[in-house]
Amino acid sequence: MNRLEKLLKKMTLREKLAQMVQVLPFVFTDDVDRNSLTGPLKELNVKQEDLYNIGTVYPALNVFDSEFILNLKKQYFEKNPHGIPLLVANDVVHGLRTIFPIPLAISCTWDPKMAELSVRVAAVESYAVGIHVTYAPMADLVRDPRWGRVLESSGEDVRLACEMTAGYVRGFQGDDVSRPGYIASCVKHFAGYGAVEGGRDYNNVDMSERRMREYYLPAYKAAVDAGCKMVMTSFNTVDGIPSTANKWLIQKILREEWDFKGVLISDWSAVTELINHTLAKDRKHAAELAVDAGIDIEMVSTSFLDHLEESISQGHVDMQTIDKAVMRILQLEEDLGLFENPFRGHEQNPDEVLLCQAHRDAAREVARKSAVLLKNEDVLPFSDKNTIALIGPYGDDGDIIGAWHADGRPEESITIYAALKKRLGENLKYAKCCEVLGDEVDLQLAGETAAGSDYVVLAIGESPEHSGECASKTDISLSPQQIRLAEYLKEKAHKIIAVVFCGRPLDLTRLSQICDAILLVWFPGTQGGEAITELLLGDYSPSGKLSTSFPRSVGQIPVHYDHFTTGRPLTGDEYDLYS
Repeated sequence: MNRLEKLLKKMTLREKLAQMVQVLPFVFTDDVDRNSLTGPLKELNVKQEDLYNIGTVYPALNVFDSEFILNLKKQYFEKNPHGIPLLVANDVVHGLRTIFPIPLAISCTWDPKMAELSVRVAAVESYAVGIHVTYAPMADLVRDPRWGRVLESSGEDVRLACEMTAGYVRGFQGDDVSRPGYIASCVKHFAGYGAVEGGRDYNNVDMSERRMREYYLPAYKAAVDAGCKMVMTSFNTVDGIPSTANKWLIQKILREEWDFKGVLISDWSAVTELINHTLAKDRKHAAELAVDAGIDIEMVSTSFLDHLEESISQGHVDMQTIDKAVMRILQLEEDLGLFENPFRGHEQNPDEVLLCQAHRDAAREVARKSAVLLKNEDVLPFSDKNTIALIGPYGDDGDIIGAWHADGRPEESITIYAALKKRLGENLKYAKCCEVLGDEVDLQLAGETAAGSDYVVLAIGESPEHSGECASKTDISLSPQQIRLAEYLKEKAHKIIAVVFCGRPLDLTRLSQICDAILLVWFPGTQGGEAITELLLGDYSPSGKLSTSFPRSVGQIPVHYDHFTTGRPLTGDEYDLYS
């Protein structure tokens, strides 16, 4: 009998069920120690005697403070009756403090090494603040740009999604996840989340098994083959059954066919949401369905802890199911080296690695290679001898890091203006002229700023708040005031280079008619301004290639390059794409 088997044998049922629950860190407060079960703790129904057996903490909501996390671990470890370390998981998707381009942008490099580089930096910084597991990469194939979470994906190509997903897993975990500077990877969202109906978040997924296996499952399989330690289920239904209770997905595909032996976690409160799906009649029933399907950890809700003791006594859940789940959790902690060092990562001073120059350089390299030149009519690159008018809401805005940026801080980003000013000096003029959102635009100021300049660099795009989770849209065009700004400058016979910031494919039809060049930079991260400046000035040639199709209207959606040919296919000369 090995160490983990002996440990499991010592644990009570209640202690085992607590290990299968993940909570937010606010439950571990001084108020708890004073037996004051008020506020959110009372709502979660976490009892004092259970608290220091809870297996996993999710310090979400941008809790990335190393000292806070270390104190949490120490407090837990001192009070856990079996010396089990606390597992800390968080969302580190495209950087912790040094923010890289969004994953959709990174996929435009078509280079898994860039994916691997980006998360190697993220893993080193995460390790330094005490994080053990990241909820990344997202392996969902996406072919509907209305869905806000397309920014976390690798686009629409199956092979590319597989290669990039495997690269992310390798970057986070290496060949030995217990080594300093590596963390465990939790691939998400299993399965088919990128195919929600109408691009509406949390929605239904309904497709044939052939389509699921050919297009939507391969990237998850690539993550499993690369050795990911965890898998997260998705919010959506698959063939009418929510993923969190879908035995076909979990038992047949993931466990049997793919031989995945790691930990399976639900998404945020997805176990209790089985009630909303009308699959479960109450929280007890939801807990039974989820654990019977194969969920090992319930994220930020406590149905397992509250109800499974009774379910086991009634014969609704097998004790062997619980033991297997807890053993997988303990095995993950063993793989991470937490039994030898419950405070791994904290031996390092985070200030030595967070946003260090080497990490900034890596972020700049990936940002350069992620940008896509969509159009160029002999205006790029320009010279530092040219006079440039930088106009638009993103000209001097540091909020270019996109959603899911962990501890990224816009004030630490390099803006286009800051980077161009270093190179152009007095040859650069700047005016904002409008906001990304809103109706007002100062055309007079735009005209005055552009007057006498060789080129106008128009820095425009969508709001960072309009892409990401819970940010689905029916309109994927640029805001009217930004288009009006471009039209006005064109009327004044200016040569216009549009630099477009976004987290999803946009309808750029009108912009493409106005501008002489379009450089798509997505949300490029902390070093975005430097990377963009180097591309505009010709230090580097834009090498990115689209990994996702850009529709000319939402009426084309879903649109992707590998549609099956119909019996009456259109050819290029039969229609005008710009009409």
